[in-house]
Amino acid sequence: MKNTLTATTSNNIINTIMQNASEQISEVATSLNETSKEKYNKKISLIENASDMTTKEKLDAMDHCYECITHEAWQNVLLYVGVSVTIIGFAIGSPVAIKSFKKLIA
Repeated sequence: MKNTLTATTSNNIINTIMQNASEQISEVATSLNETSKEKYNKKISLIENASDMTTKEKLDAMDHCYECITHEAWQNVLLYVGVSVTIIGFAIGSPVAIKSFKKLIA
């Protein structure tokens, strides 16, 4: 059985996998961000339209809401970075796995 897995083929496979994974991660991150914005915009709208709150209570509630937005945004950034680093780690480790696989089938 002839080994048809070349360095170029394996690099193309790795690049394709990394590109697809990064696109999916970006889509998920964008979706999370949009959902978060919608959720907090709705909360702020409810706070602004509340008739049973004083101005100070409204301002305090809005400040808390903005703190939550910032906290959630940082969580999303850290999650995105963590997943990206993991994918890069797999991509760097993949050539070793491919070489081992080549030796196994050779």
